[in-house]
Amino acid sequence: MKHRILSFLLIALSTMLLPACTQIHTHENITPKINARVIRLPTSEKFQNAISLAKKGKEGIHPLYLTEVTNGELLLALEDSLINNGYLSQATEGRYLLNAKIIDQIKLPSLGINFTYESTIKYNLIDKTNGSIVYENKITTSGKSEFSDTIVGAERMRIANENSVKNNIKTFMRALAHIE
Repeated sequence: MKHRILSFLLIALSTMLLPACTQIHTHENITPKINARVIRLPTSEKFQNAISLAKKGKEGIHPLYLTEVTNGELLLALEDSLINNGYLSQATEGRYLLNAKIIDQIKLPSLGINFTYESTIKYNLIDKTNGSIVYENKITTSGKSEFSDTIVGAERMRIANENSVKNNIKTFMRALAHIE
């Protein structure tokens, strides 16, 4: 009987801590949505159909950092958010060029049941007609996941990090709507 209980506990613990079960991030997971519906945030007429992204594409994912969101995934999620809010230029090049880069992703201390991640992303929006910087800011946001999200600890870390990046994009999109 003791052997069965110990075996069950060992299996349960290894399942919760096994990082190999972690799914890889996709940009869809960090694009702001509510219940799989696209969130349309407040927008600015100034930037409608006028923004281009500096670069696109996926970066490779290091197998030991499956909980980290890459800059490539960030740019794809930003592209989706710009499209969803009518900002992405339909022309080859928009008037404004958006650069975005993940500066930091930190797992904040926790007991391992609920996780909180904090992400810092640097945004830089340039008016290409005169080279002036329209917006430049580092935005830091947090995201959480709970035991009810999934039993696997590494999955909760991934979800918390995705939520922090998603919240970061939402904060940027709201800031964009208020730029004069």
